[in-house]
Amino acid sequence: MTRGVFISWSGEKSQKIGKALSDWLPSVLQFVRPFYSPDDIDKGTKWVSELSKKLSECDIGIICLTGDNLNKPWILFEAGALSKQLAGSNVCTVLFGLEPAELNAPLANFNTTKFNKDDFRKLIKTINKTNNEDALQDNMVDQVFEKWWPDLEVEISKILSEKVGPKPAKRSDREILEEILDGMRQSRFRTQTDYPTNTRIPSRLIYEFTLEIDKMVILAELEASSEMIDISIKIIKMFRFICRNGDRDQLQLIDDLLKRTSEVFHSAENT
Repeated sequence: MTRGVFISWSGEKSQKIGKALSDWLPSVLQFVRPFYSPDDIDKGTKWVSELSKKLSECDIGIICLTGDNLNKPWILFEAGALSKQLAGSNVCTVLFGLEPAELNAPLANFNTTKFNKDDFRKLIKTINKTNNEDALQDNMVDQVFEKWWPDLEVEISKILSEKVGPKPAKRSDREILEEILDGMRQSRFRTQTDYPTNTRIPSRLIYEFTLEIDKMVILAELEASSEMIDISIKIIKMFRFICRNGDRDQLQLIDDLLKRTSEVFHSAENT
């Protein structure tokens, strides 16, 4: 029986590592079918609405962590989605050039694997055990792992030694906030029908907003704070009103976020 492995990444090095793992895993465990999305742009658009479907096809989640993506919104978003969909023991962070002490919640709450031979062998055996009656014997896993480990070790070492090229300057949180506030100031009319019909919010701003709210909801869920989640819902509804003249993909992104947040809120209320 095949087993799906969801590989989560964010950033240039993490992307290459994810690709290396996706190519390598089936060589060691032939029943494994990795899911790896190579396109970071798709992650910001249609990928959000497709995430649940892809997760439902996977049994294991691997989160590739490097020094430059620990606080990336997308890593935190997918970590939260993995924790909701899969059993906690089946979600693992793999540290590349990092130590466990460098992790903060929510990433510190998952099983942690350091990228070294002994620790990574344990992860492979954990994946193997998810195949139940069709799992390989431990001695067979050891033999296959010994054969293929050098290839992965060389490839990952090469990726980690590469210098990351210069990135375009990213807008600060203050700039993003000022843009939102400016849109709100220009929209202060007496009734909803008085708002201008040409109000448009940049797609990138909407994407960044949804990721930041998702991060807040994940943290609120970990702290069992229904009040914080309720506040998030109100913020999302107000933001949707501001963006109501956006295109269909923009509004769908916000509606998906509202639906997920509402589900978390109702779950928190019932616990």
